[in-house]
Parts: sequence; C-alpha cells; structure tokens
Amino acid sequence: MTIKYSTLQELQTTDDQYKCIGINTVHLSKNDIKYLEQCAENDKSITIGKTDFAFVATRQEGFFIKCYCDEYQEFLPELDLPCDELFNIVKATISAGFHMIEFDCDATIYDTLSTF
Repeated sequence: MTIKYSTLQELQTTDDQYKCIGINTVHLSKNDIKYLEQCAENDKSITIGKTDFAFVATRQEGFFIKCYCDEYQEFLPELDLPCDELFNIVKATISAGFHMIEFDCDATIYDTLSTF
C-alpha cells in the first residue's frame, strides 16, 4: 500500500497535534498508581473542581494521561493531586509543553524525578 504525498503533507501540517513524553513507571509511587487506576475506572478523568483537566487510560505497561493543557493552563496552580510524585510530574511536563504522558515500564528513567 502506498501513501499519497498529499496525505502525508496534510497530516504533518495539521494544527491537531501535540507532544507526548514517555516516563518510566518507577517514577510513580503506589499511591500515584492507585489514584490513576481509580481515575481510569471511574470516569477516566482528572478534574479540578467541576472541570475535566485530563483523560486517564490504563494499559498493561502503565498509563496514558492526556492533559487538556491549552484550555486549562491557568488551573495548574489549583491542581492538587492526592499523590506523591504525580503532581510534580504533571506540572513539569505541562510546563515543558507536553500534552500527553505515557507512563511505561520501558520508558526513560529521569535523573531529576523521584523513583519508588
């Protein structure tokens, strides 16, 4: 199957793109993991007040968190996750311009993040 050049060009230039970062699950505490599992099981979102802030999905290797950053950047100071390191990771990744975090057991381990 060949892909049309025009299709590739359209996909590469769309405004509907965002950055994703892979972060190893060793940076999540047991409390962080429990919180993410609860979010995924309940309504699949992290909320601030009544506002959806991020979508959470589980998978065998970890989690995906898709942050609605552009719309809710001003809510970051109010984000108070009942977790150990998750708040710091989410705040740092959003501040660095990422809209999705892939927590994966094979992803990069970062020197500046806590490990559990």
